[in-house]
Amino acid sequence: MNHRHSLLLLLPLLLAVFSVFPPSVRAQGEIPPSVVVDLTDSDIGQLEKGEWLIEFYAPWCAACHRFKGFYDLAAFMVFDHDPSIQLAKVNVDDNPGLSSQFFAFRLPAFYHIKDGQVREARIRLDTPQGAIDYLKRQEWKNSKVWDNLFSPFSTFGHFMNRIGRSAKYIVDHREDIKRGALYVGVAWLAYIAFAKVAEVISLVKVAIPVAAVEVDEPKKTK
Repeated sequence: MNHRHSLLLLLPLLLAVFSVFPPSVRAQGEIPPSVVVDLTDSDIGQLEKGEWLIEFYAPWCAACHRFKGFYDLAAFMVFDHDPSIQLAKVNVDDNPGLSSQFFAFRLPAFYHIKDGQVREARIRLDTPQGAIDYLKRQEWKNSKVWDNLFSPFSTFGHFMNRIGRSAKYIVDHREDIKRGALYVGVAWLAYIAFAKVAEVISLVKVAIPVAAVEVDEPKKTK
């Protein structure tokens, strides 16, 4: 029953896709399987040029999961309207550098970028038309541009990217880091113990001749 209900919900979306694209385009197979670009932490450089709408999401985010179909459909429609506008998404679990760089802590989070100018985007989540209208009607012009000092493309933004990636590295390699720290700790303890033993041995070596001299001196005075 649930499976049949899901199919009925997807049917309007499929009909909308086929109504948006001309029959000739559909016949030629020019519609890509997905026009939503998957971004990673290393893709920040390409965002400074052109126009982008970026969604930050997580697999465990229920609202993100519900919006996924709408976002994919919006990407198809925007692609048909203006292929130069790119819709993208970022998995915050896999790419903490970008999420830290954009301060994307409330999910789903949307940001609009045009020629390096970043704006936080307010998108309706109950329909694909929200993202479409935001781009077609240029509603992003009503939002304030981020200050250059705190822009994701500023020195501070790149610093936040490094912080996020470093944190992920520590989390992903925590067992190796713990093991490495244990090895370093054992090595230091061994070094300290060896140094103490060497110190004691040197003191004993010095003390033995001194004691021998003290024993021989009374004999010489008699």
